[in-house]
Amino acid sequence: MKHLIPFSPFINLIRILYKYGLPEKKQWRLLVPLLFKTVLLEPFRWVEAVYVHVRNLVSKQESPVAPIFVLGFYRSGTTWLQDLLSCDPQFKTPTLFQVIYPEINLFFGKVLKPISQFFSKKMKVVNPYHRVSLDWDFPSEDDVAINSLFYMCDFNRIFQYPNHADRLLKEHFTDADEITLKEWKKAHRYFVQKLGRKDRHKRWVFKSPPNTGRIQLLKSMYPDAKFIFLKRDPMACIHSNKRLWKLNKDAYSLVAYDEAMLEEVIIKKYKVMHEHYLNERHLLTKEELVEVSYDRLLANPEQVLEQIYSQLGIEDNEVVRTNREVLISSKSDYKTLKHDYSEELQEKVNRALSPIMEKLQTI
Repeated sequence: MKHLIPFSPFINLIRILYKYGLPEKKQWRLLVPLLFKTVLLEPFRWVEAVYVHVRNLVSKQESPVAPIFVLGFYRSGTTWLQDLLSCDPQFKTPTLFQVIYPEINLFFGKVLKPISQFFSKKMKVVNPYHRVSLDWDFPSEDDVAINSLFYMCDFNRIFQYPNHADRLLKEHFTDADEITLKEWKKAHRYFVQKLGRKDRHKRWVFKSPPNTGRIQLLKSMYPDAKFIFLKRDPMACIHSNKRLWKLNKDAYSLVAYDEAMLEEVIIKKYKVMHEHYLNERHLLTKEELVEVSYDRLLANPEQVLEQIYSQLGIEDNEVVRTNREVLISSKSDYKTLKHDYSEELQEKVNRALSPIMEKLQTI
């Protein structure tokens, strides 16, 4: 019902600024796109919110067909795996447009998305996070949608306010707040409801790194869900995350931060999410969970996909395999970045993550 309150995203933006603090001097410009979304798009958002509410009253929407959750820390190959799975027409993944503009993707996306796609291609815009041409149909994360909808229960707020990392990790994971989790469940279901109105009979593949620590929560919401966990060497993962955070610093964060804070937050997130994963993976059977490595996915994606389909009991066919081969071939010249590993950071990681790394090695 909160969706039906006029200007509720703008109200939540004010609450977020009150809770976490006003932007620092150099970051005030980042409020411009936030105000655009919460004020100028409000009439369109409200129309869609009313539509979804009325449709739910008239015909109760069925639960999504056994969704698949791709788990794994940021920069561990989850996007590549999600992209590979999207080659299968039985699957559907949230797109970049749907998670950036979740409030208007049902009706108004039919106009806004083609326009956005046209200008992105015309201007040869690059997606800096994945180093590919910006494509509004590119697979993306459900947590980004929750952030875009300005929910107070959003964990991705950590990228805007890394100085509140401890608070956010506590509320969502280490000492989970029941109110926060309840609101997050409602937010996720609402986003899935909107997706389902467009592709009702598809099997959704969701990829969002915080889900790595939410197995129990997600199973309570989607009892038939399947899971795929990707593990990557912590040092490689953390160095790649440093690049991610540096990109976010000028484009997204409302507070400034130095490299020391950046490393501390990344290590804490890695530790907390993997601790929860390791503590909750026993809740899943072999038919519900597949665990694979980043290195193996890069070296032999076809073999990994065969394992996933077989273990999760998903039907494969020649058309899907051909689609995957075309995608894999198109990405054959993609080069992974090389990172210089500092001894100081290696020592930090070893001190903080040694027990976790030992357990992950057994997977």
